[in-house]
Amino acid sequence: MDLKAVMTEIGTALDTIDAVRVYVDVPGRIDVPTRGAAAVVPYPTRVAYDSTYARGTDRIEQPVLLVVGRPTDRSTLDKLTAYAAGGASGVKAAIEAHAYTSCDVVTVDSVDVET
Repeated sequence: MDLKAVMTEIGTALDTIDAVRVYVDVPGRIDVPTRGAAAVVPYPTRVAYDSTYARGTDRIEQPVLLVVGRPTDRSTLDKLTAYAAGGASGVKAAIEAHAYTSCDVVTVDSVDVET
């Protein structure tokens, strides 16, 4: 599995969400968006080889950082709620709906919220 290709495809999937600017890799600086969000696909945090009965399935843990605004802005919670929801404008839906060619399947397992 080509990690860079998987990261790029996750970025492509995120790019389908309106008003989201996508960065594959970590940019030197991320400006807090005034409208929408910035999505960063940094390096994977973990790669597990042969995880199905000691053969066959490789699994990567690929974080996605979504910057929606300053915690003190009133609109930040509204933006965060829309992107974290399971609906059509959500990050989970966009990532899982993409037809991947660099890997078999991508599943969003969790969301962590930080200020």
